[in-house]
Amino acid sequence: MPRTSGSFTTSSTGTGFIQRHSAQAPLGFCGFGTRSEPATLVASILKPNPIDFDFVSWPSCAQIARTFEAFACLVTFLIVLLASTALQFQSQIRFPIPNLMSLQIYVAGQFYDKENAKISVYDHGLLYGDGVFEGMRSYSGKVFRMKEHLDRLYESALAICLTIPISKEQMEADVNKTLQINSLKDAYIRLVVTRGSGSLGLDPNRTSNPQVIIIADSISMYPEEYYQKGLKIITAATIRNHPAALSSRVKSLNYLNNIMAKIEGLQAGCIEALMLNIKGEVAECTGDNIFIVKNGVLQTPSKDAGILEGITRNAILDLAKSLGIPAEEVTLTRHDLFVSDECFLTGSAAEVIPVVSIDGRTISSGNVGPITTKLMAEFKKLVHS
Repeated sequence: MPRTSGSFTTSSTGTGFIQRHSAQAPLGFCGFGTRSEPATLVASILKPNPIDFDFVSWPSCAQIARTFEAFACLVTFLIVLLASTALQFQSQIRFPIPNLMSLQIYVAGQFYDKENAKISVYDHGLLYGDGVFEGMRSYSGKVFRMKEHLDRLYESALAICLTIPISKEQMEADVNKTLQINSLKDAYIRLVVTRGSGSLGLDPNRTSNPQVIIIADSISMYPEEYYQKGLKIITAATIRNHPAALSSRVKSLNYLNNIMAKIEGLQAGCIEALMLNIKGEVAECTGDNIFIVKNGVLQTPSKDAGILEGITRNAILDLAKSLGIPAEEVTLTRHDLFVSDECFLTGSAAEVIPVVSIDGRTISSGNVGPITTKLMAEFKKLVHS
């Protein structure tokens, strides 16, 4: 005779099998085809049942299906839980998990996705333009004149009583690492050092933790046609800052003086504008140094004209010397520019770009001059050497 125990019936003949008397719920997966909640379903599978048996047969197909259904629901639940926990963790940790598809930005010794690279809104670099920066170019993976750029950066910081928290050697290594991690060979590098986070007042003594930021990206200052045919520029009414107020040789984060002149140029339909100093003498353009050629002699404003001593400017002076082209650092006026034989601009981002018209006056024939053409070609050789 069969014996019963709980809700199961077993056979004592050795040929029977366990049968569940209770009605089976329709099969399904995680709620599809069944009304059982995952937790209830798992509990029902794992809950022990006191069974009095002679032997236990293989489980039925229905039992196997229900077991796998419960297991699948449990795994799905755990995956969702882990994913949710990971997202919460990522939002709370200081250094977000990097997305290798995004541009990596160096901030204070760590790399962040471009979208997650942030500084405090209380940083005086943001609040007051209190900080310094450099713009550099790399060619074939080598940064052009990095030593000169870093020297100028640290001199600018010294001039505004800002202590850069890392050495020049470490800065150089971090610049190269930023290029490598972004797999960039030919790039524009922006180095930024802020005063650090502080109060809403001006007092720099109430700031701390200066931020070093390194951005490596591509840049295109001017369309290629301008390098072939030359720029047309105008003279801005906005003059360079008085050197007794803020030295133009400090490359500070406060670039509003240049930006206002840039706006004037754009409103006049020119993408660059000439700036004069307080004496009415030629200083520089909003983002570039300026050169002219007169009677075979290369001329550019001297450092005391209120200019930023450009790295590319100095490279062109070195090239002129090596090529036997006479060069002078002299006082220039707008008249000197109007009657020049050639004119061009220099800058790390712009490199060497010709100018063919100033304030509606055509420079010489209106074409790119031979010395300008020669220096452009030699500069390209220099940066790729």
